[in-house]
Amino acid sequence: MITAYETDTRPLSGLKIHTGQIVLIGDDRTADTFTRLIGPRIDASAVIRVKEMSESLNRIRGCRNPLVILDQSQTGAQFLDQVRNLSEHAPVITLCQSPEMTEQALAAGAVDSILPPYPTDRIRTALHKVHRYCVNKNGDGFLNFRQSDRSISLRYNQIVCVVSEKKRSHIELSNGNSFLSTHLLKDLHSRLPEESFIRV
Repeated sequence: MITAYETDTRPLSGLKIHTGQIVLIGDDRTADTFTRLIGPRIDASAVIRVKEMSESLNRIRGCRNPLVILDQSQTGAQFLDQVRNLSEHAPVITLCQSPEMTEQALAAGAVDSILPPYPTDRIRTALHKVHRYCVNKNGDGFLNFRQSDRSISLRYNQIVCVVSEKKRSHIELSNGNSFLSTHLLKDLHSRLPEESFIRV
């Protein structure tokens, strides 16, 4: 259980938040704190709160493009290894109680680790690291680009086609959604895997 600490409870503003689902694994106090801080920037349905460790791996497995926020005081380092084995590309932020736990989490593959009292600026930094991590994984199944003031990360297997429209590109997805990008088709084509996409 997380010890009570005084926390800056102002919501994060102006933050480019992760575009997938967020799995918060921890007690109610942890989940409430993070939901309050990041909640204004995301759809509430994108946050999955899990208290039971036995349930959490199934929830992560069922998520699209998950970001895992893990209270390591409840789960231990072995659980982080299980999460990384389940979804090696899922970024993980751990909440640790000691610098030693932080070192273990980072060595096990966490993108970042935060010590109490979880100040807003520290959470913001961790979420920016997640964003950079996802962008750097572009070669591992994601097309990343900017649209207006947002960063978009799309799985290759979600993209049905990319259509050129004057000096923009229209990206159609398998779920019926679409995005309009200011990137030219030739720029996007060069970032898509040749074995999965052909230019016609």
